[in-house]
Amino acid sequence: MNAVYQCMRRNRDRKLFSGWCWYLSRESPDWYDGYHDLNCPDHPFTVDFVRARSRLGWRWRNEDGDSCEINWLDPEPDRICDADTSSTRSLQSIQEEIGFYKGHYHPPTAEEYNRLCDEYSED
Repeated sequence: MNAVYQCMRRNRDRKLFSGWCWYLSRESPDWYDGYHDLNCPDHPFTVDFVRARSRLGWRWRNEDGDSCEINWLDPEPDRICDADTSSTRSLQSIQEEIGFYKGHYHPPTAEEYNRLCDEYSED
């Protein structure tokens, strides 16, 4: 992701990778099937870029929009200099998409996922 980020920074219009979708291959040893019978969110095996304020990051997501935490590529801006409320709202709406996978920066293992689903079904 850092190499892709460097390419995006060099491309002034930042559209070089728009419309691309990266996902974990079904051939990967990290792939597993989810709990489809418990109304549990699907596993987050798709990667997408996130832009909030002047920052760029990436995260793992599932096809329904549930996501893991954001892996930021840019440092956090100075809070005093970046007080734009519309961009703050943008960041808040992005953070609201992190629920089921809160605390996970990468897809949980199959064991962790099953534990999360068990906890989710108990609530």
